[in-house]
Amino acid sequence: MMTLLQGDMALIMTEASFEDFLKLDIRCGTIVAATPFPEARKPAYKLEIDFGAPLGTRKSSAQITTHYQLEELIGKKVMACLLYTSDAADDMQCV
Repeated sequence: MMTLLQGDMALIMTEASFEDFLKLDIRCGTIVAATPFPEARKPAYKLEIDFGAPLGTRKSSAQITTHYQLEELIGKKVMACLLYTSDAADDMQCV
């Protein structure tokens, strides 16, 4: 077990098992659209990532504005964990 301090809060983290890792749906996709995300708390881009059939395009965001210009992102391959919960914030469908 590990305790991390984040501001005034202490986060207690447990080690993930291999079985926990197998529950994740991690896939490779291609960024097909990138736009500014001005309403984000920290500078970020909104991304649309194509995972091919049958999944299609999923939405995400990334705080990578200091590392990439919008034009550079189109066509880049990325790894993402697909989200299947209906409570994903801001309609984000993968991280």
